[in-house]
Amino acid sequence: LPPAFRDGIVMASGWTVFHCGVTVEVNGKPIHKAKGVKDLGLKIVESGRSAQEVHVLGFKREIVFGASTIAQVFDGRIADGALALMTKDRIQVRLANAHPAQLETLLRCLRPVAQNRG
Repeated sequence: LPPAFRDGIVMASGWTVFHCGVTVEVNGKPIHKAKGVKDLGLKIVESGRSAQEVHVLGFKREIVFGASTIAQVFDGRIADGALALMTKDRIQVRLANAHPAQLETLLRCLRPVAQNRG
């Protein structure tokens, strides 16, 4: 089936992609974009019955996380199109210029960490 497009989100069987501003830091040091990459964003991939993985797109280093690897989510600025999260291994991912529906889709994927929202 061809991908569907709604609220800035591309959806197809087994995955969802959305483009937005992304910055990534590991232990406080920024990770640089891959050469030639103009579009940054996230890809949410179904990886089992109910588990989902989130892949950060456009960086030199492969960055993948899921609900079980998230330490904290900062979701106080979703209406402004911004969200930040920290993984247990100290990777900080900040999203900006996103459509609020995109961020809500991401939060549904990370639902098990809702108690760590800030």
